[in-house]
Amino acid sequence: MRNMIIDLSWLLDHPREIQKFHWQLEGENSDLDGELARFQDQVEVDLTLTNEGKYIVGSGTITTVLGFACGSCLEWYSWPLRVEFPLQLCDEAQNQGLEDEDFIWYHDNQADVSSVVLENIILHLPLRRVCQDPCKGLCPQCGVNRNHEDCDCQEDETDPRWDALKKLL
Repeated sequence: MRNMIIDLSWLLDHPREIQKFHWQLEGENSDLDGELARFQDQVEVDLTLTNEGKYIVGSGTITTVLGFACGSCLEWYSWPLRVEFPLQLCDEAQNQGLEDEDFIWYHDNQADVSSVVLENIILHLPLRRVCQDPCKGLCPQCGVNRNHEDCDCQEDETDPRWDALKKLL
């Protein structure tokens, strides 16, 4: 994700005021999970920030559409993403033992929020990526997508040593 630099000069001169920022940018697929996830739409980022004195606080919203290869049938599907997240910015000069993860540090009245945006996208990616619930997947013998057509393949017989476990189900 390209650098998303915000200029905080106006906000720092106006305590308790609100400033909004908006970006529309192209997502970079290399930022995601290899070849199994892609940006299918622009990434829209909205930030609303307030000067609270020592800190600048606010919230952000990320909106986009991602595409994933289904983990069962390998078919591509779209997945809309909307993430809301809090922000807390602090001047690097005031860093007195504060945890780095808690703040976005700004220097010379400028802050780069691109890493926080990318982090929030990655944290909200689905763990189990399936096109539909339930996805029938691919036939392990002939490879046909069972969501679109049936096949005449016979299921393998299981090892009889597993029969005791089948009784539990």
